[in-house]
Amino acid sequence: MFILILGSSTYVRWMEDVPAAQRAKIRLVYNTGGGGTSEAPDWLRLGVHAYVAHPGNNVAPIFYVEFLKRWTNGEKLDDAVDAANKYTKAKMYSTTGDVTSWAVEKVSGKKLDRASLWANTEAQVFRP
Repeated sequence: MFILILGSSTYVRWMEDVPAAQRAKIRLVYNTGGGGTSEAPDWLRLGVHAYVAHPGNNVAPIFYVEFLKRWTNGEKLDDAVDAANKYTKAKMYSTTGDVTSWAVEKVSGKKLDRASLWANTEAQVFRP
């Protein structure tokens, strides 16, 4: 079983009500939310096999598409996360990323700090 969440400890509380034998069937929880890495200990305590999350505000949609494609095609979790991280970083620093930076600046009046965004985006794998 694979669970996709958008960062909230509410999901952890809901899962506490699921019997441990059922929770043990959860192969992966992927949290797209900003700051999701802080929930890793809670999910691992519940018995999930693995937990993947981003440390802060991020561009999870870019990561997620590449990651899910690789993981569901049978790549090992660490390899799929590593490849999706590399793909995401390349996209962030590409010409497309330049257009995104320009658009962010035009809309918000602030420059996009790609280094900070990348530091918050790079997904991490947690296991018991």
